[in-house]
Amino acid sequence: MGARLTTRLFLTLLIAIGSSGLWGQSSNSEAWNWFKKGLAEQSNQKKIAAYSKAVKLAPNFPEALYNLGMSYKKQNDYIKAERFLSQAGAIKDAQIKPELKLQILYELGITYKKLNNLQKSTKVLSEAKTLAKSGPIRPIIAFELGRVLFLQNRFFDALAELRAGRGLPSSNRDNFDQLIAQIEQQTEVDNLYNQAVVNMSIKDFNSAVVLFEQIKQKKPGYKDVDKLMTQASSEMEEVSLDKLYQQARAFETSGDRAPALATYQSILKQSSSYKDVTSRIEGLQIKLRNEEAASQYRKGQLAMQSKKWSRAIAAYEKALKISPGYPGAQKRLSESKKALKQKKKSTVAASYYRKGEAALNNGNFKRALADFKNAYSADQRYRDSKRRIADLERRLKDSAELPQVAGVNSDSLYAQALADAQAADFESALLKLQKIQAAQPDFRDVSALLISLSDSLTISNQKLIAKINQNKKNNTASFSDGQVKYIGGVVAAGMGLFLMFFIALSPTAHVKYHIFFQNLDKAIKIYEKLLSKRPERLKLYPKLAELYLLKGKTSERAIKVFEMTVRLKLFTPKFDEISAALSKHALTPKETKDLDAIKILEEELNRTARY
Repeated sequence: MGARLTTRLFLTLLIAIGSSGLWGQSSNSEAWNWFKKGLAEQSNQKKIAAYSKAVKLAPNFPEALYNLGMSYKKQNDYIKAERFLSQAGAIKDAQIKPELKLQILYELGITYKKLNNLQKSTKVLSEAKTLAKSGPIRPIIAFELGRVLFLQNRFFDALAELRAGRGLPSSNRDNFDQLIAQIEQQTEVDNLYNQAVVNMSIKDFNSAVVLFEQIKQKKPGYKDVDKLMTQASSEMEEVSLDKLYQQARAFETSGDRAPALATYQSILKQSSSYKDVTSRIEGLQIKLRNEEAASQYRKGQLAMQSKKWSRAIAAYEKALKISPGYPGAQKRLSESKKALKQKKKSTVAASYYRKGEAALNNGNFKRALADFKNAYSADQRYRDSKRRIADLERRLKDSAELPQVAGVNSDSLYAQALADAQAADFESALLKLQKIQAAQPDFRDVSALLISLSDSLTISNQKLIAKINQNKKNNTASFSDGQVKYIGGVVAAGMGLFLMFFIALSPTAHVKYHIFFQNLDKAIKIYEKLLSKRPERLKLYPKLAELYLLKGKTSERAIKVFEMTVRLKLFTPKFDEISAALSKHALTPKETKDLDAIKILEEELNRTARY
């Protein structure tokens, strides 16, 4: 069954126009039209009718002959299938593409096998193998050729073909291994049978019976073994049981347990109470069971090394079934079951963990917390689930402990934020959304909008910088060196006057100027001065917190700014890093932190309400 499935993966029953470039085109246009009609038909009978007309019009039309043969093969009419496939295969190589020739020979070889014409099947498949120098079809042909040789009892040739095919790329080694094992067993049984027949011819009936007994154990019902064994048994009635017993003992002494057991069982059939035959049979059966249990135990060990826990469990269970007290098997079975259970737990935990990350990215902290708790419940050692839970519980607790501030119209602020975003005023939109999040953390899709607007602001700035740089390049390229120096001086002077004027009037521009030139300490001082005068300006806290973080500051003032940013959940890409820094340097009791944060929030919201 496995071989047939493998074969069908590579060879289609009928070929569609243009597949793999197999088709040429008949010079007879009417024949070609009938061929195309056959391809389009759904009914197999209609296909046969169309292909038959194409073949009648063009007798050497290989594609039509092939499809006609395959259509007959589909309805198990192998005689007609062989007829048309043979005609297709007989066409000269110059008139047919090699790929199609190869496919025709393969299907013809299979058809001969169906007709039990094994010699022709062998010949055609050998031709196909020669034509198929490489590719996925080569191991398939080798497998089928090995099977046909096996059916002819050409075991040596079959094994050689199958072993060569097994080593080819893309081969289904499991199918090869199964057939090779079957042939090897058949070869062994055949050798035993031939030797038994020889023993009977020289009147060595005892040896013949032993061999027949082994054949019956390996392959019950093989050829005329039962008949010959009865004949040999009747002939050896006069043979001394003692001689047979001594032979069994010799087998047992040399470690040949299987023939020893067969010999003792032969004695037992003639005399149920002869000497200690019964106890010796029981002893050999125990030893053979232990050997089989040891084999299963080794399979379990190999499976454990490869972390294939289900296979290991199956092997150890077989070992214990054969020999219930086999040393170490029960322990290894328990370990394998525990490992398999852990693997399943980790798989469940991974699924919940991914859902938690997705919810976290969408700003749904409650959903994320539930998913991370499920991941932790499935596998407490899975990644950083425990830390994630603690972090989310802290965030949600902080949000819950901030009471609703009177006078906040979240719907109105939300509408204003959307209007600002549409007008590309991303900074103003971010500020309004931060106020909403501080008052109502779960309000609509505020968390997701904050992330989106932050990305938009970054992209907008990048485009502006790129445009300025491009303008600089264009302007430089359009002037001579002298013009560049002159105009550059004028522009520099103008820009300098403009910057002096702009920076003098705008503190925030002054900050950006210092940040641009990496004067972070000066930028920090300006923000600190602004917040000392207007502590209700929420958007300054995360910006100042980012600068403190860059400078590695952990002063009392820096920690206070960290606290305000975290407590009010003000948006910043560095929120987690600021939160981590704050957790290491707490300054005031939690109640004081709440009152300070709420006071500033109320002042800012009241100021917004007035305007």
